[in-house]
Amino acid sequence: MQNLNTEAAMSHYILEQSEHHRDHDSLAYELLLQRLVREGDVEGMERMLSGGEFDPDHIGRMARRPQKQQEYICVVLITLISRAAAEGGMDREAAYSLADVYLQRLENCRTEGEIFALNIQAQREFTAGVRMAREARSRLSYIEACKAYIAANLRRPFRVGDIAPAIGVNRSYLARRFSEAEGMTIQRYISRERCSHAAGLLKFSDYPISIIAEYFCFSSQSHFGRAFKVWYGMTPREYRNIYKDSQ
Repeated sequence: MQNLNTEAAMSHYILEQSEHHRDHDSLAYELLLQRLVREGDVEGMERMLSGGEFDPDHIGRMARRPQKQQEYICVVLITLISRAAAEGGMDREAAYSLADVYLQRLENCRTEGEIFALNIQAQREFTAGVRMAREARSRLSYIEACKAYIAANLRRPFRVGDIAPAIGVNRSYLARRFSEAEGMTIQRYISRERCSHAAGLLKFSDYPISIIAEYFCFSSQSHFGRAFKVWYGMTPREYRNIYKDSQ
């Protein structure tokens, strides 16, 4: 077994670092790198990559052979940015699995240039992964906020155009994302929800159909009847006759 005299090795290493004017002053770069990935700042990452902030003289010498040094740097970098990506909102398992894929690719790198290119690709891909995860979460949060607004205002007349300003999002963006997620327009969703709640009153109350229509802001009883038939395949009266008698 190799005899490891850590104290002697440390003394020799510190002296060598001093002679070659190398240090471990890479914290600012590491913090910037992690922040850009964590925030999904794709544009900021591109600026950093083109600006040459990374200085290898501020990274300790982990290996004597230059290519092995680059391999170790790559391992450290992928470890840092995969953790930052998970913290930034990228699915944790996806982030760690992507890190594994990059480390497997590293094993196949044959030159320092290939390793450097792998580092660049990893920084870009993890940053983009966080941005996509955040955008997806943002879309879902807007959709849930839209649904919450509708639920709170089912018995109050409002326009679809009132929703977007109330939840702080662009109207056309909300309409597009809602349709993509729910498979229907916001207006149809409102109609469905109002008819669903109206069905409960038809089944469990004796309120006249005209009152129920007014209660859920339909312009008339006939309007209510047409909308209800779209969702239930029958008129409100037919629905009441079938389901109220079964109670």
